[in-house]
Amino acid sequence: MLKVNSLTKRFGKQQVLGNVSFEVNKGEIVTLLGQSGAGKTTILRCVNGLESFDSGTIEVDGQIITSQKDLRKVRKDVGLVFQNYNLFPHKTVIENITEAPILVLGMNKEEAKKRATELLESVGLADKADAYPFELSGGQQQRVAIARACALKPKVLCFDEPTAALDPELTGEVASIMKRLADGGMSILVITHDMEFADKVATRTLLVKDGTVIDSNQ
Repeated sequence: MLKVNSLTKRFGKQQVLGNVSFEVNKGEIVTLLGQSGAGKTTILRCVNGLESFDSGTIEVDGQIITSQKDLRKVRKDVGLVFQNYNLFPHKTVIENITEAPILVLGMNKEEAKKRATELLESVGLADKADAYPFELSGGQQQRVAIARACALKPKVLCFDEPTAALDPELTGEVASIMKRLADGGMSILVITHDMEFADKVATRTLLVKDGTVIDSNQ
């Protein structure tokens, strides 16, 4: 579903990614594990089109991407749950979830609301539809962010350090949601420095060091 082949990235004269290659199959959870500065976030930003890359290719469900311009073709197929959630503070939970389907997919409001309600039920927040983000705990905000990302029905869903802002007892909850999504056929890519979480959730774990994928448990 997602193939990264010989990806390289430089910032000025500094090479931050060197010949990175890996795959995420349908219904698989792959974690990129490594310390801060290893290159994990840059890989994720390239996959999501937030960062350009110098050479190599990214393939999403058979569509090959060689530049940011190509990413327009597959942008709705790759979702991202940000580390800080990035919910719109002035919108209710259900408004946060319905905005992208209406603007990007052209859904009518009733259809988008129905989809959002189903997603909120799936993450255990059906009773928070009319709440605002500031009224929610960190764990609840993250679940809303997951529901919002899923609203566009992506084929690949990426998570940026999903446990960084959570209390330890909530990480199991996040792992359960990821596994349910993967069981439904979604491909999931997770960057993390949390080895315990990676062991709990991953189908495969790739180790990132000095801008290169150097090991895996395939």
